[in-house]
Amino acid sequence: MGEYTKALVFYDKAADIQRRKDSSNYSYLATIFDNMGELYEKMNECGKALSLYQHALNIGQISLPSNHPHLQLYGDHIDLVKNKYAKNVNLVCMK
Repeated sequence: MGEYTKALVFYDKAADIQRRKDSSNYSYLATIFDNMGELYEKMNECGKALSLYQHALNIGQISLPSNHPHLQLYGDHIDLVKNKYAKNVNLVCMK
């Protein structure tokens, strides 16, 4: 789990740099948030993962063309997490 935590710190730094560097192109931020969502999913913190995936999708819908494959990817990540944890008896992800 320690490596995931380190990775999240670097993703936070990358997001901060991207925000300062180029405010006209947020598609990179969408990718960063999607990647952070994957880390949280692996850490079984699915509420955070879902939030980040949704944030990535929202940003992508604004900054990418409507037929961009990343939009489908972000939506798929949301669906996969919801489906994966909806079946979990403990509903770890839906807290």
